[in-house]
Amino acid sequence: MNNPAISLKILGFDCALAPGERYLVTNISAIFSALLQVGNTSVDHRGFYPSGLLVLEDGRHFRVIHVPPGNVIIDVLKVIAPHAGLIGLLGLCGSLNENYPVGSLVTPAFVSEKGSPDNRLPLNPPRKTGTCICQVDGLVQEEALYRHLAGAGIDFVDMESWFLRTFVPGNIPVYTCSFVSDLPLSSPFYLNDPFHLDIYKFIGLL
Repeated sequence: MNNPAISLKILGFDCALAPGERYLVTNISAIFSALLQVGNTSVDHRGFYPSGLLVLEDGRHFRVIHVPPGNVIIDVLKVIAPHAGLIGLLGLCGSLNENYPVGSLVTPAFVSEKGSPDNRLPLNPPRKTGTCICQVDGLVQEEALYRHLAGAGIDFVDMESWFLRTFVPGNIPVYTCSFVSDLPLSSPFYLNDPFHLDIYKFIGLL
């Protein structure tokens, strides 16, 4: 029996061959699978992380990449950023703002990180929501941290948005679209029932 070939590349494609490509990165398996069902796709499993070329009915196309949660996204951003025309992050977030309950789709205008929540960088141009998402280093944090962030005017928390803004050159548009999956101060994600995600609403915000 022949042994299957194994790729030692981070990605299974050469992004230098498609300058100006639009990329969508997600750390949620269900979102990756749903995106690949929206339009015409071809999936590539040759790299460390699976990817797919998504072509929508309106002619727009995106390279979709699935990465694990956390700082793995840094390596992928370093590879694709020099050749990208746009990079979007599609994922989940926790809401510290009661105006955004579970099930909301949010596109924050700013991003910060937990060590300095007042240091905010712009996201999602030209969004005018005024909301801010803050990157934390794990799905479960101390309640005191969540209260501190809420008191500092932070609306949402996730684990990748700060990396997106700081590891991509400022001349490349970056977008985040997050589905509110939990309310860390009252309803942690591990206590919530499964939810229905409308992938078409995600696409509509791109």
